[in-house]
Amino acid sequence: MATQGVRIEPEPTIGDLIGRLTDDSKRLASNEVRLARLELGESMHHAVQGGIRLALAFGIAILALVGLSVLLTALIGSVLIGKTWPGALITGALEIIAGALLLWAGMRAMKKADFTLGESRAELRTTMTRLSDRASKLRVTME
Repeated sequence: MATQGVRIEPEPTIGDLIGRLTDDSKRLASNEVRLARLELGESMHHAVQGGIRLALAFGIAILALVGLSVLLTALIGSVLIGKTWPGALITGALEIIAGALLLWAGMRAMKKADFTLGESRAELRTTMTRLSDRASKLRVTME
Protein backbone atom coordinates (compact mmCIF):
# COMPACT_ATOMS: atom_id res chain seq x y z
CA MET A 1 0.00 0.00 0.00
CA ALA A 2 1.51 3.30 -1.15
CA THR A 3 0.89 6.55 0.60
CA GLN A 4 0.86 9.82 -1.21
CA GLY A 5 3.32 12.37 -0.01
CA VAL A 6 2.40 15.95 0.70
CA ARG A 7 4.08 18.27 -1.72
CA ILE A 8 5.54 21.32 -0.06
CA GLU A 9 6.27 24.22 -2.33
CA PRO A 10 9.38 26.21 -1.51
CA GLU A 11 9.19 29.86 -0.47
CA PRO A 12 9.21 32.14 -3.50
CA THR A 13 12.56 33.73 -4.17
CA ILE A 14 13.12 37.46 -4.48
CA GLY A 15 13.42 36.98 -8.24
CA ASP A 16 10.02 35.26 -8.28
CA LEU A 17 8.48 38.07 -6.25
CA ILE A 18 9.96 40.72 -8.53
CA GLY A 19 8.71 38.80 -11.57
CA ARG A 20 5.20 38.63 -10.10
CA LEU A 21 5.33 42.33 -9.24
CA THR A 22 6.39 43.14 -12.80
CA ASP A 23 3.61 41.01 -14.28
CA ASP A 24 1.02 42.51 -11.93
CA SER A 25 2.23 46.02 -12.76
CA LYS A 26 1.93 45.37 -16.50
CA ARG A 27 -1.55 43.95 -16.10
CA LEU A 28 -2.67 46.84 -13.89
CA ALA A 29 -1.27 49.43 -16.29
CA SER A 30 -3.05 47.72 -19.17
CA ASN A 31 -6.32 47.75 -17.22
CA GLU A 32 -5.87 51.44 -16.39
CA VAL A 33 -5.44 52.29 -20.07
CA ARG A 34 -8.52 50.25 -20.93
CA LEU A 35 -10.55 52.04 -18.24
CA ALA A 36 -9.38 55.44 -19.49
CA ARG A 37 -10.45 54.53 -23.03
CA LEU A 38 -13.89 53.46 -21.82
CA GLU A 39 -14.36 56.68 -19.83
CA LEU A 40 -13.22 58.81 -22.75
CA GLY A 41 -15.60 56.97 -25.09
CA GLU A 42 -18.49 57.55 -22.71
CA SER A 43 -17.66 61.25 -22.38
CA MET A 44 -17.38 61.63 -26.14
CA HIS A 45 -20.74 59.90 -26.56
CA HIS A 46 -22.40 62.49 -24.29
CA ALA A 47 -20.66 65.33 -26.14
CA VAL A 48 -21.77 64.02 -29.54
CA GLN A 49 -25.34 63.65 -28.31
CA GLY A 50 -25.31 67.25 -27.08
CA GLY A 51 -23.86 68.45 -30.40
CA ILE A 52 -26.49 66.59 -32.41
CA ARG A 53 -29.25 68.07 -30.26
CA LEU A 54 -27.81 71.54 -30.74
CA ALA A 55 -27.65 71.10 -34.52
CA LEU A 56 -31.20 69.76 -34.73
CA ALA A 57 -32.54 72.51 -32.49
CA PHE A 58 -30.78 75.10 -34.63
CA GLY A 59 -32.17 73.73 -37.92
CA ILE A 60 -35.70 73.37 -36.63
CA ALA A 61 -35.57 76.78 -35.00
CA ILE A 62 -34.53 78.42 -38.28
CA LEU A 63 -37.41 76.84 -40.19
CA ALA A 64 -39.94 77.61 -37.48
CA LEU A 65 -38.76 81.17 -37.00
CA VAL A 66 -38.88 81.96 -40.70
CA GLY A 67 -42.51 80.83 -40.78
CA LEU A 68 -43.30 82.69 -37.56
CA SER A 69 -41.55 85.79 -38.81
CA VAL A 70 -43.71 85.95 -41.90
CA LEU A 71 -46.90 85.14 -39.98
CA LEU A 72 -46.32 87.58 -37.13
CA THR A 73 -45.18 90.35 -39.42
CA ALA A 74 -48.32 89.88 -41.54
CA LEU A 75 -50.64 89.72 -38.50
CA ILE A 76 -49.18 92.77 -36.79
CA GLY A 77 -49.10 94.62 -40.12
CA SER A 78 -52.80 93.95 -40.69
CA VAL A 79 -53.66 95.02 -37.14
CA LEU A 80 -51.63 98.26 -37.50
CA ILE A 81 -53.22 99.00 -40.92
CA GLY A 82 -50.42 98.31 -43.30
CA LYS A 83 -47.41 99.14 -41.16
CA THR A 84 -45.23 96.04 -41.17
CA TRP A 85 -42.08 97.39 -39.52
CA PRO A 86 -43.43 97.07 -35.93
CA GLY A 87 -44.36 93.47 -36.71
CA ALA A 88 -40.84 92.78 -37.93
CA LEU A 89 -39.33 94.29 -34.74
CA ILE A 90 -41.57 92.29 -32.43
CA THR A 91 -40.93 89.13 -34.40
CA GLY A 92 -37.16 89.69 -34.24
CA ALA A 93 -37.31 90.11 -30.46
CA LEU A 94 -39.22 86.86 -30.09
CA GLU A 95 -36.66 85.09 -32.28
CA ILE A 96 -33.82 86.32 -30.10
CA ILE A 97 -35.57 85.01 -26.97
CA ALA A 98 -36.25 81.62 -28.58
CA GLY A 99 -32.64 81.37 -29.76
CA ALA A 100 -31.33 82.17 -26.30
CA LEU A 101 -33.49 79.43 -24.77
CA LEU A 102 -32.29 76.86 -27.31
CA LEU A 103 -28.67 77.88 -26.76
CA TRP A 104 -29.10 77.50 -23.00
CA ALA A 105 -30.60 74.00 -23.41
CA GLY A 106 -27.78 72.92 -25.71
CA MET A 107 -25.07 74.23 -23.38
CA ARG A 108 -26.67 72.38 -20.49
CA ALA A 109 -26.51 69.13 -22.49
CA MET A 110 -22.84 69.75 -23.32
CA LYS A 111 -21.95 70.28 -19.64
CA LYS A 112 -23.02 66.70 -18.88
CA ALA A 113 -19.95 65.37 -20.69
CA ASP A 114 -17.15 64.73 -18.21
CA PHE A 115 -13.63 64.80 -19.64
CA THR A 116 -11.73 64.62 -16.34
CA LEU A 117 -11.33 60.81 -16.31
CA GLY A 118 -12.16 60.74 -12.60
CA GLU A 119 -12.51 56.98 -12.32
CA SER A 120 -9.18 56.41 -14.07
CA ARG A 121 -7.37 58.82 -11.74
CA ALA A 122 -8.91 57.19 -8.66
CA GLU A 123 -8.02 53.73 -9.92
CA LEU A 124 -4.49 54.87 -10.72
CA ARG A 125 -4.11 56.17 -7.14
CA THR A 126 -5.29 52.80 -5.83
CA THR A 127 -2.83 51.00 -8.09
CA MET A 128 0.05 53.20 -7.01
CA THR A 129 -0.82 52.57 -3.35
CA ARG A 130 -0.89 48.81 -3.92
CA LEU A 131 2.41 48.88 -5.77
CA SER A 132 3.97 50.99 -3.04
CA ASP A 133 2.72 48.56 -0.39
CA ARG A 134 4.09 45.57 -2.32
CA ALA A 135 7.41 47.29 -2.86
CA SER A 136 7.74 48.09 0.86
CA LYS A 137 6.86 44.47 1.76
CA LEU A 138 9.47 43.30 -0.74
CA ARG A 139 12.06 45.60 0.84
CA VAL A 140 11.25 44.22 4.28
CA THR A 141 11.57 40.68 2.92
CA MET A 142 14.91 41.49 1.31
CA GLU A 143 16.29 42.94 4.57
